[in-house]
Parts: sequence; structure tokens; C-alpha cells
Amino acid sequence: MRAKGRSLTVQLAWRLIVLQVVIMLGLIVALTYSLYGGGVSYIREKVPLTVLQAVHADPAAGIALVQDRQLHQLYRSEPGLWFAVADENGHALVHGDIPAVYRPLVASLARLEPSEVHVNRAPYALTMRVYVGETPQGRMHVMVGGAASTDTGEVFMMIGRYLGWRITLPLALVTLILLPWLIRRAMSGVAEVAAQAQAINIEERGARLAARAVPRELQPMVQAFNAALERLNEGYDARDRFLAGAAHELRAPIAILGARVETLDAGPERTRLLADVARLSNLAEQLLDLQRLDENQGQFEPVDLVALAREVAADVAPLVVDAGYELALDAARGWSR
Repeated sequence: MRAKGRSLTVQLAWRLIVLQVVIMLGLIVALTYSLYGGGVSYIREKVPLTVLQAVHADPAAGIALVQDRQLHQLYRSEPGLWFAVADENGHALVHGDIPAVYRPLVASLARLEPSEVHVNRAPYALTMRVYVGETPQGRMHVMVGGAASTDTGEVFMMIGRYLGWRITLPLALVTLILLPWLIRRAMSGVAEVAAQAQAINIEERGARLAARAVPRELQPMVQAFNAALERLNEGYDARDRFLAGAAHELRAPIAILGARVETLDAGPERTRLLADVARLSNLAEQLLDLQRLDENQGQFEPVDLVALAREVAADVAPLVVDAGYELALDAARGWSR
């Protein structure tokens, strides 16, 4: 059963998006204070938009203003407001006291593209903005001034809206789409190593994971796992050597002990000692059998189960009889597997 954990792909994707947002916010702050810090004035975008929305076609003058509520609110909030509006058919209208330096621009306003003039100290009478927008009457050019602002917070929001939709959002979407694919491609070796670990058989010594299949950052973990397998194999080898050595070393003393017990006078003590020696001999043989099985030679031969059963019965018969039981074997000949 696999334990559920947090997805590395999701974590990296969101962390990268957060980093991108933080970098973008830092860039917006830097742009705001580099362009408009220190009391530099500008014309808010709302001002030319309000004027542009009030423009309508007039049969006599070509274009005229609708004195709507938004325009009157703008007049009240900006008493020094002035502006000029021109379409591309040569029609123009003017409102307010346009500074003398800008009056010659009214005649060529239809040829001007979006631009701004900023002033870095009060009074901000020369702060000006040219805005170009589409209306039902066609393309309009608006030159507006007399409504200067030094609020950097609004500039921050304006730059944020502009860069957010055009840079941050597309970049985040690209990150969410491409990053999982890139991570899966970079981590493809991890799945291979996981399959190798899943296929490890504890009975087959010497199995190792391919450290080169994973990224360099994950190689220490694979190397540590391989080192653990090496220590495990060394432990198994030490156990096997101990079992083999113990079995061989015990056979001679047990045989000598059995021979000495055989020389004792017949009696209950001699019988019990012989049974104990038989148990010790069987234990040594079992240790040897266990060691032979661990060698895992992989060779299979036909076995006469009747003969094997007789041999086992003969080995345990003294113990059974000594315990007060009877042992009998009844089997057909030649039963082999």
C-alpha cells in the first residue's frame, strides 16, 4: 500500500508561481517609484476616458459634448480642467484654459499618438496627457490637463493591472502547464529506480539500485539505500558463515560424546544421555541443511519420498521410543517427486 504524500510537482509549481508574483510585485513597485516617485505628477486615465465617453456626433460642429453626470463630477473635482478633442475628419472642440505652450498642438491633435508630459514640482499646470480611443463616432484624440495627480498608489494599481494580465497571468498558466511535464521528464529515472526497488528479492544477494538513473540531487538517497542493502547482505553472510561453522564444529564433539556414552553401562541414565546426544546430532544436521538451502543452487532432482520418510523415521525413532511412543511407517514403493 502506497503512502499518500504531497505532490512534488504541485509544490514546485505553486512555489514558482508565488515567486513569480513576488518578483512581479517588486518590479511594479520599482517601476512606480522610479517613474512617479518624488512628487512626479501625471494625469489619471479616468480623466480622458470620462471626456471621451461624453463625446457624441453633432451635425453642425461635427463633434460635441454631452454634459452628463460623470463629466459634471469631473468639473467639480478638477476646477482647472482643460481638454481638447479632435477626430480624424478635422473636427475639434476645446474646453477650459489651455496653456499657451499646448495651444499650437490642438490643430495637429489628430496626428498625435498616446503620450504624457510629467512635471516634478508644483504647480503642475504643464502636466498633460494625450489619449486615443475608439468611439461610435470613430477614433478620437483627447489632450487633457489641469487635473494633475501625484498619488503613487493609483499608479501602482495601473501598472499592476497592465503587467498582471499581460505577463503574470500568462506566465502562471505556462508554469502550471509546462512545469509538471518538465518535472516528470526530469524525474523519469525515479520511476525506474522505484521499479528496481520493488523487484528486489531478499533471497537474491547483490541487488543494487541504479544511482545514475536519478537526478544528481537524489543520488545520495539511492547510494544510502544501496549501502543499507550492502550491510544487510553482510549480515546475512555473517549469519550463514556462523551457521555453517557451528554445524561443522559441533559434529565432531557430538560424535565423541556419543561414543563415550556408548561405553557406559546399560541403564536409564545411559538411555537418556543417548537421546540427548541424538537431539544434538539432529540439531547439527538441521543447521547444515539450513546452510545448504541458503546456498540456493537451483538444482532439482527426483526424490524417493518413501526412502526419505524411512530415513527420517530412523533418525527420530530413538527419541520417539524413549518418550514412550510407537512409530510405524506404511508406504508404497517407488513414490517419488
